[in-house]
Amino acid sequence: LPLHRLPPLPRRDPKFWQESVTGLAIFSAMIITLVSSVHLNIGSRNRWKFALWCSSADLVIQFLALLASSCIAIILFGRCGEVKRSKSTCYPIPAQVALRLLATGASETATQARNVQH
Repeated sequence: LPLHRLPPLPRRDPKFWQESVTGLAIFSAMIITLVSSVHLNIGSRNRWKFALWCSSADLVIQFLALLASSCIAIILFGRCGEVKRSKSTCYPIPAQVALRLLATGASETATQARNVQH
């Protein structure tokens, strides 16, 4: 049974994207709040004995927030953990499954598999 005869992979559920956008909104609100509070608490350079240290700390916080934002975007919107279809991931196909795919057609079998209640 060649790979092109296998049923198409299921599309992601719209709830997946809704959860990702909600997570990103919550994360963004937290990052903005925390970075702003650090920046506002540092305030003017003239107030501090070690002004360079405070400015450096502010830049480090902003860099880490940007890094964390990038990581979250990759986790939420990337295809992390998704198994790509290839010979190494699809074979060997159990004999009963291969016979059923050949007998009923790949699209019917895929529809039936999605409709199974667990």
